[in-house]
Amino acid sequence: YFDPDADWVLTGSFTPTQGRIDIGSSTGGTTAYELAGHLTVTVHGETHRLMVLHGEEDELFIPFRDATAGDTTYGGGRYAPATRTGPEEATVDFNRAVNPYCAYDEEFSCPLPPPDNWLPFPVPAGELAYVPA
Repeated sequence: YFDPDADWVLTGSFTPTQGRIDIGSSTGGTTAYELAGHLTVTVHGETHRLMVLHGEEDELFIPFRDATAGDTTYGGGRYAPATRTGPEEATVDFNRAVNPYCAYDEEFSCPLPPPDNWLPFPVPAGELAYVPA
């Protein structure tokens, strides 16, 4: 893991959205996910709008890919948890970003980050790439 960094705990405006969206998977197909909404955060003075999905047990997560993907982190992207902190507010903690199961075994089918969640800068927070022993 990267060392924890409070700068990568971001709070922004949350716009709830209902519906389902087909997300591409690591095995080539698509999987339908419940869309929770969009979180708008500011990073390095620029605004970014991220798609937030409902995960298992109704937890919220953001599948994302950043400039570390394929270098120090898993090439297919990572998942960061999001938490509603108010009626129109949510927080994403990139320090808690994890690799999807397919980073450990290609047999797993994992949702890939949608293009809207591709960040053009490095997010040096959360889990690093898995390197088998």
